[in-house]
Amino acid sequence: MKFVPLLLIVLLPAPAVAAPPCDDLAATLVLATDAKFVRKSETFGNVFLQHPAASEMEVLCGPGDAISVSIARDGSPTADYLRLIITAAAFVGREKDPHLGKKIVECLKAARAAPNKSLDIETDHLELGCMSFVESGGGNVVTLAPRKPPSAKP
Repeated sequence: MKFVPLLLIVLLPAPAVAAPPCDDLAATLVLATDAKFVRKSETFGNVFLQHPAASEMEVLCGPGDAISVSIARDGSPTADYLRLIITAAAFVGREKDPHLGKKIVECLKAARAAPNKSLDIETDHLELGCMSFVESGGGNVVTLAPRKPPSAKP
């Protein structure tokens, strides 16, 4: 009878360990966009992804509970680049705005008119940052972050 408690411990399932929210978001983006996992940084656990429509794609994790997605493209934005951003936005901020694509295009156009300056817009659930650069042939960076409630902003 002394072995029964030990046997019960061995047979009990281990508690599930939840993945950090950043890892969950990266895994969701891989599945939803066919992005490929490249690596995870030791600092903050940022996750680097690869997608044919983007020159760089990162899930930025931290500091603290901050999570955002940065998607960059060398050269002019393409339809595939815009679709990638819209798809990512659906998971980053749970954004369901039917006009989100138009807002992203407007943000990118405004960024091209003021290169190397970040332009920020907010939707109901998302903070959207757009930047255009002209060096080395030019390109764009779009950053998506969940919108914080007004009481949570500094």
